[in-house]
Amino acid sequence: MAKTVIILNPVADRGRAARLAPHIQSWLRAYPVADWAETSGPAHAIELAERAARNGYERIVAAGGDGTVHEVVNGVLRACEGRSDSVALGVIPIGSGNDFAWLAGAPLGNPQDAVRRVFEGRVRSVDAGIVRDERGVSAQRYVANGIGIGFDAVVTIESRKIHRLRGFLMYVAAALRTIRFYYRATPARLDNDGHQIELPLLMASIANGRRYGGGFYVCPEARLDDGHFDMCLVPQVSRASMLAFIPRFMNGTHVRDPRVTMRRASTISVRCAEPMAVHADGEIFSIGSREIDAQILPGALRVIV
Repeated sequence: MAKTVIILNPVADRGRAARLAPHIQSWLRAYPVADWAETSGPAHAIELAERAARNGYERIVAAGGDGTVHEVVNGVLRACEGRSDSVALGVIPIGSGNDFAWLAGAPLGNPQDAVRRVFEGRVRSVDAGIVRDERGVSAQRYVANGIGIGFDAVVTIESRKIHRLRGFLMYVAAALRTIRFYYRATPARLDNDGHQIELPLLMASIANGRRYGGGFYVCPEARLDDGHFDMCLVPQVSRASMLAFIPRFMNGTHVRDPRVTMRRASTISVRCAEPMAVHADGEIFSIGSREIDAQILPGALRVIV
C-alpha cells in the first residue's frame, strides 16, 4: 500500500480547516494508516511535502485551499526535480476557492468523499509550470494553475485585506477595490514561443487551468493536460471598461473583445518598463518584477481524482 501523508493547513478558509480536522482524522480510520502533519505558517507545506517526497511517500495530500495545493506542489516537484513520477498528489479541498481541485476533478463540498478519493481514486497526469523573474532560480516557483501579472496580481494582494468575505465574493470585492485604486499599465514586450507583441500592459494571465479566483474564467480554453499555457493580455482600458470586464471574466466572454489578446505557448517571457506585481496560483510571487519567464512542464504532476 502506498505510503501516505496528509498535510493540513489549519488556517485555510479562515480557520474552517482546523474545525474539520477531527472529522478528517476520523474518516481516515477506514483506510490504511496515513501520517498526519499540520502547517504552522507560510511555506511550511513546501518543507513538509519536500521532506515527505524525499522520504519515500508515494501519496502526498494537500488538505486546504489553492494556497496549500501550491505549496505542496512546490515541495513535491522540488524533491522530484520537476517531475513527480513516483509521487501522486491528493487534494482534500477545504479552502475558500479550491480552483485546482475543481479543475482536476476532485470532489468539492464533501470532504469525506475527498478522503475516499485519496485512497480509491485514479491517478491522472497533468501539466505544471515554472515561473522565474530577475531574481533567478533562487526565487522560482512551480505552478499548478497559473500566473498573473499586473492587475490580477494586485487583486490577489487586495484580497488579503478583506476579512469578512470568502471565496469568489472576496475576489470580486478585491477586483472592485483594485479598479478604484490601481489604474496603471506599463509598456511591455512579450515573447510567446518566438512570437513577439508590445503593448501597454494592464494584465497578463498565464494559465494552465481555465478557472481561478473561485470562479473567473480568464482563459476559458485552457486545459491542465494539453502541454501548453493559455495567455490573456489586457491593455490599458478605462475604469468603466474594467468594471464591464468583471462579469465577462466570470463567464469567459471577454475573449470576444477586440482589445483582449489570447495566445497559446509553452514558453513565455514578459519584459516590463516598470515593476509589476506577480502571483503564482493566487499566492504573491513578487510585488515588483520587470522580467518574468514561464515554462510549461508537460505531464509533470500526477494527481489523484
